[in-house]
Amino acid sequence: MIPSGLTPADDRRAATEYGLALSTFRRVRRTLRLPPPLSRPGAQRTLWAAEHLAEARAGLPLSTGNGDAELDLLDYTEAWEAMPTDERPTWYTWTTYLSEGKGPTPDLPADDSDRGVGVDLWYRRTATAWPSGLPGAGGGPGRPVGAADRQPRRRDAPLYAVADERLARTRQLLKELPGLTGNQLGPELGVTDDHARRLIRQAKKPAAPQ
Repeated sequence: MIPSGLTPADDRRAATEYGLALSTFRRVRRTLRLPPPLSRPGAQRTLWAAEHLAEARAGLPLSTGNGDAELDLLDYTEAWEAMPTDERPTWYTWTTYLSEGKGPTPDLPADDSDRGVGVDLWYRRTATAWPSGLPGAGGGPGRPVGAADRQPRRRDAPLYAVADERLARTRQLLKELPGLTGNQLGPELGVTDDHARRLIRQAKKPAAPQ
């Protein structure tokens, strides 16, 4: 999370701040006086605040931002965790929305030419408001948010067993062939190419936060 009032910075910005080539920075970063990263453990990219980089290099106290939590910048995991628990979609649904371009528009896109840091970031207020527009929220079409199952969903049901086996096989094949395509996977699993492509996308997704 990048607190409101601070500027996100990736390793390219950090290398520039320390007057180093990116490759050199990556090689010697453990020897530098760097501030603590603000990205969560396990994040796709290590992020700092640009202000912290300059302050740490100068030996100054680190600034704390302006305290407006609604404008904190969150990555996709933090954005999901910030959503109201009784409204947010499942982790799988959330990551599927993002992979298909149906999620909330990033407030700081990964490829922003001026401020991008290689990963999409959302304001906290964007993340918390987004679930209200999903189907089923506020009485719209679809299953109402929070509706209970008529019967418990059983992961040991045959349908789930087949799905789990296909997903496990997809993950195994991706390790052997990282460039695996739906056209290659479909015949292997006996599914359509579209189904195979969905399995590949699902297999590449990180596990849900604990």
